[in-house]
Amino acid sequence: KNVDGQQQQQQQQKKQQLTRQEKDLCNKKRRELSLITKRLEVSAELKIKIILVGNSSVGKTSLIHKFVDDKADIRTTQVTMLCDFYHCLVPLSGRAVHIRIWDTGGMERFHDSNLTASFYRNSDGVLLVFSVNDLDSFNSLPRWLERVRQNVGQSSQFDCGIIGNKSDLSEQRHVSHQDAQRYANQLGFTYTETSALDVVNVQKAFTDLALAVIRRNQTAQQMAGASQQ
Repeated sequence: KNVDGQQQQQQQQKKQQLTRQEKDLCNKKRRELSLITKRLEVSAELKIKIILVGNSSVGKTSLIHKFVDDKADIRTTQVTMLCDFYHCLVPLSGRAVHIRIWDTGGMERFHDSNLTASFYRNSDGVLLVFSVNDLDSFNSLPRWLERVRQNVGQSSQFDCGIIGNKSDLSEQRHVSHQDAQRYANQLGFTYTETSALDVVNVQKAFTDLALAVIRRNQTAQQMAGASQQ
């Protein structure tokens, strides 16, 4: 029993050490993003922060890789340990828009921590991702949406879209397009089916959300201007 207890204690210590290493890595990435953001802000007219959430293995990281670089080889994509960030400068609505994308793939274990909240905070757009061949990932979307609302803040304004990824696996589909579209309509969200493997609708999913953020900001500015007249 003592041996078993010592082994359990060693495993727990190893797990805690890994957790600290992952948190340190994530904080390092935040500092790197801050430096990159400062450089890109020189040429960007607008900044948008987008986060991707959803169950593991639905293809969030692959989607981001294909959006940032449609020639990226997603066959070598590794599981996100805690978090990762990406960025790109894209022309939208006649503006140079700096899109910062956070992949929260490995944060399931830290959903109650301040660390998680800090990455959700100040998000302009959220993409809820599931896989069309994984019913559990679809049924988990309400839980992910609630987590987003808790961490972003009830008073924060953000746009949201739903992605049904892996549309190339049509023969293994367990979530119909109609069911997913119906759920999105109930929430007032957009719904896009994508295939990161075949690069189908990947650009559309991200740019549609970014354009929704831009329209919301423009409407808010117009209302603010009208109230001052």
